[in-house]
Amino acid sequence: MACEKANKSNINFIFVTVQSLIVKTFGYIRELFLEIIEKIIDLYIMKKLFLLLFTAFLFVGCSKDDDTIYDFIGTWAGTYEGTEKGDWNIVVATDGKVTGTMHSDQTTENYYISGYLSESGDLNATIGSPDDGEFRGTLTREDKKASGTWTNAVPATVRSGTWKGAKTSK
Repeated sequence: MACEKANKSNINFIFVTVQSLIVKTFGYIRELFLEIIEKIIDLYIMKKLFLLLFTAFLFVGCSKDDDTIYDFIGTWAGTYEGTEKGDWNIVVATDGKVTGTMHSDQTTENYYISGYLSESGDLNATIGSPDDGEFRGTLTREDKKASGTWTNAVPATVRSGTWKGAKTSK
């Protein structure tokens, strides 16, 4: 009988020990599982936060109000009038440099145009070589129109007037 009591006591001890190990193991597994879930949620939140910030910076960086020369790059052409009349064309380069010609209907002469365009569309150019005149005005990015004034002292007396035109190609 003493042996039976000892066996029952050993079995009870083993049962309690195994039960305690199972509870502890499930406790560790539960903690590990909760930790993994917490990290997944943190990553999910970080991903959403990153996408939100990235989208915000994208819209801020691509504002339509930004003045860049890009919208003006290409060929612009039109007519001029005043004490003389004719047509003109210019090419705006990526660095804002402007080159082109004015062709007079009266004298059939071609006059070289050279200058620069600002990022806001202000044109400041000279006519002739040497620089004997001015070709100034504004190019608009919204409606792709252009207008301004001109003066030219080549070949003799000073002539002047206005010009207008539009963007014809990229």
